[in-house]
Amino acid sequence: MIPVTLTIEGLYSYQERQTIDFSELTKAGLFGIFGAVGSGKSTILEAISFALYGDTERLNSREKRSYNMMNLKSNRMYIAFDFYNQENELFRVTREFSRNSKRFEDVKAGNTVFYRWKNNDWFPLEHTDAEKIIGLSYSNFKRTIIIPQGQFKEFLELGPADRTTMMKEIFQLERFDLFEKVSRLNAQNNQEKAQLEGQLKGYETVSQEEIEAKKEVLINLKQQNVDQQKHFDKINEEFQRLKALKVDFESLLKKKEEFSVLDRQQPEIARREENLKLFERVSGAFSQLLKDLKSAATLLQAQQEELNKLDENQRQKKEELQSTEQQLQEITSLFEQLSRRKTEENDWELAIRILHLRTEIEQLSERLEKGKATVEKAKNEEKILQQQLLETDQEITLLKSKKIDSQVLITAGNWFGKLQQLNENHEAQKLKINQKEKEIQDIEDEFQANEIISETFEDISRKQQEALKQQQTELEAQRSALEVQQKLAHYSNTLQDGMPCPLCGALEHPDVVEAGDISADLELVSKRLKELEQIKIHWNECNKLFERLTDRKSLLQNDLKQEESQLKEIEEHIHAHHKLFEWKEFDAQKPELFREKQQESLLVERQIEEQNKQLEAIRATIENQRMSIERYKKALEEFTLELTAKKSEIEANEKNIKILSLTAFQSLTKEASEEILNDLKIENQRIEYQYKVISDRKNELQKELAVLDSRIAILSQQLKTEKEKNAELNKEFHAKLQQQEFTSQEEVEAILSRPLNVEAERKEIQDFRIQFETLRNTISDLEKKFESVIYNEERFKEETEKWQSEQEKLKENSALVVKEEAELNRLEKAFEEKKTLLQEFSKLEKRAEQLNIMSNLFKGAGFVQYVSSIYLKQLCDMANVRFHRMTRNQLSLQLNSDHNFEIIDYLNEGKSRSVKTLSGGQSFQVSLSLALALAESVQANAKADRNFFFIDEGFGTQDPESVNIVFETLLNLNKENKIVGIISHVEELKERMPKSLRVENDPESGSRVWSDV
Repeated sequence: MIPVTLTIEGLYSYQERQTIDFSELTKAGLFGIFGAVGSGKSTILEAISFALYGDTERLNSREKRSYNMMNLKSNRMYIAFDFYNQENELFRVTREFSRNSKRFEDVKAGNTVFYRWKNNDWFPLEHTDAEKIIGLSYSNFKRTIIIPQGQFKEFLELGPADRTTMMKEIFQLERFDLFEKVSRLNAQNNQEKAQLEGQLKGYETVSQEEIEAKKEVLINLKQQNVDQQKHFDKINEEFQRLKALKVDFESLLKKKEEFSVLDRQQPEIARREENLKLFERVSGAFSQLLKDLKSAATLLQAQQEELNKLDENQRQKKEELQSTEQQLQEITSLFEQLSRRKTEENDWELAIRILHLRTEIEQLSERLEKGKATVEKAKNEEKILQQQLLETDQEITLLKSKKIDSQVLITAGNWFGKLQQLNENHEAQKLKINQKEKEIQDIEDEFQANEIISETFEDISRKQQEALKQQQTELEAQRSALEVQQKLAHYSNTLQDGMPCPLCGALEHPDVVEAGDISADLELVSKRLKELEQIKIHWNECNKLFERLTDRKSLLQNDLKQEESQLKEIEEHIHAHHKLFEWKEFDAQKPELFREKQQESLLVERQIEEQNKQLEAIRATIENQRMSIERYKKALEEFTLELTAKKSEIEANEKNIKILSLTAFQSLTKEASEEILNDLKIENQRIEYQYKVISDRKNELQKELAVLDSRIAILSQQLKTEKEKNAELNKEFHAKLQQQEFTSQEEVEAILSRPLNVEAERKEIQDFRIQFETLRNTISDLEKKFESVIYNEERFKEETEKWQSEQEKLKENSALVVKEEAELNRLEKAFEEKKTLLQEFSKLEKRAEQLNIMSNLFKGAGFVQYVSSIYLKQLCDMANVRFHRMTRNQLSLQLNSDHNFEIIDYLNEGKSRSVKTLSGGQSFQVSLSLALALAESVQANAKADRNFFFIDEGFGTQDPESVNIVFETLLNLNKENKIVGIISHVEELKERMPKSLRVENDPESGSRVWSDV
């Protein structure tokens, strides 16, 4: 994994958003993150781990982790991390938390999303499992890539079982844990063996001898079947001859009966043939002529009916034309006076307009007088508002003289607010310290509850485990000796003279070992071994509890130091803040007095603000009043102009009246005049409309009569022509009657009306003739055949019974042959199947022997432990390359027979000792060497060009010379194309780093990250 960018907001001391670009840092290959204690250095690594895995070493999910991780001044916590995985693919992960606005302690997790950079855009993934992307679990990630503070030595101090589990996860050693696979294969093999054994039981009677006996029986049966078939063929030949003769005899009898029936039908067939000939003759002569006569009569009748309708329509149209001409004559006299009537209509419209204008002039005169009074009233109100404006301005001047300067209030208010915040932070920090002290005391109480003395526990535990191991070794030796004695006793009991000894092969046994029953001793040793195993489990649990509590206590003590340091910083800030107080009108020790003066000043300020609003309102009212006066004056001018215009319009309308007298309408009301005008308009419109309608109808009738006259003339000529054509057809029909010797048309129609299908009738007659002749010829042929042969029914029956008997015998013999052949085939097939099953069973037995050997090899994950020990030895060799250089070849790391790390001390004759005997500086050196070796091994198969490793450790345990060696080691890593980042407060390392980040924690704005060149 290679980091690209990290964005933090609202996490621990990071109040404001901070973005770290790792691009320049990783290019340098070696970089550091430096800052004071509590500045937020370790938070950077914790943010990376938490972004990827949602987990952290400092807090677990039961400790209100979200609330405690979020900055107390923030309402939102946000982490975004971009990185390359081992396959050089770019990913991003974002995590977000928000604080409940109503409940300060309630912090809820938002969305967690992983993205992949593809085609120049971010695409969200469907999962949030970092292990699928990076290939490491959280536990192994913090052991090999990013090692949090205080856990640098964890891998070195892990127990054998935990270390094997870790190696199994990191290097995928589960592929070597083949016991379950072998067990499944063994079970499957045993199951297949059992199935084959069951199948073979069904083939116990199948043998080569049984097959040979069946073949001999089948040969005899087939020879019998051949002899039987020859005898049957002779009998069958005679039977088939008699059977054919019987068929011909029965056919002759049946044909004679059929011929007799057809002979009786001949007269009827002759009559039907005569009727068919008559129908065809009449149809050919009269059918088309009758159709033409009917069509001509129908057409003649239709034309006559249409002519009658046209004559009637012509008569009606002439009557309507005469009536229309009379109506037109009556309306013409009124239409000729229409022009004068429309002039009178226009005069009435002008008269009504004059009456309307006179009414509007009266209304305008009244509004003009009222408008003048309104203008005068508005001018008086404006003078009153001007006086109010002056008084309000004087009140504002007086209030301003009583107000405190706003800038002074803001500055002093900020000072008192910050003082309050510092005091609250001080109290909160003391509560944190009390909480840490309480948690440390809880751990001490738990030590006491479990009867653990932390100062001597490790030594006691080590001695106890060594003693248990010694006892276990002795008991296992006893058990092996007892098992050997038990086996010898078993062999001695089975020895017989003349039979070889299973151990030495001797045939004579002069001095046989006598051994008593040692089962009870063997059972006692086994029971004691089980008890020792339980005691070992108990001590392992105690060791794990001690390690967990010790690590927790160490972490809490470090946190306590940090919290106490932060408390001291807060107290220094409070002291420095008091020195900034500079206002004589306020008391720094009495913030309530400042609040009172602040409230008084705010009250005065609100009063000034209200007076200013009132002042603006008065000014706006005065401006509106002035605008109203101008608007009123403009309206009065418009009224005067409108009045003059209406009087001028009255004079013009009076001059345009032509017929109507002015005195005729002046005494009338407007409504009466409008009624007269309306009646006049309606009458004029009626006259004009009726004249147009009647004139148009007269023209239409004249056109329609002209069309009718033309159609009647044409139709009369067509009717005359059709009558002549009809007469010719009748003449031709009667001539045909005489020619065909018929007396009337009805006689011909009767013949043609018969329901006769000519083609079907003709076909039936022909089919009868053909069938009749065919039967007569067939009967003649059969009678000739029986002139030389005599059919005997009794002989036929005897031959039939004989044939059936022989046929049944042949079928039974053939069926027996088929049955024996099937049985022989079954036996041969079963014998082949049996041989195949025996071969498969032999293979399975050999496989079972091999699987048993493999099962013993892989039992108890022994092979995994063996492979893990090889990996650990390789890690030791890789770590020693750097560890030798750091210790000047004085110390070396190796793996002992118990798979625990131990130190070879070359200053003491190369003797081994526990890694726990190392000093703090030496522990750091060996941990660093081992961690680097582990990281190199984990990332050895990565596809990325460069590998990354981050250490959060202070380096404070190293002397200057050791620091130089560590730094040279880190530089060499850079030359090996590895990226190493460290977190430290050692200034000497900071000065020698090619690239570094500086973290500072500001009390106001929180932690900030700066880049140092």
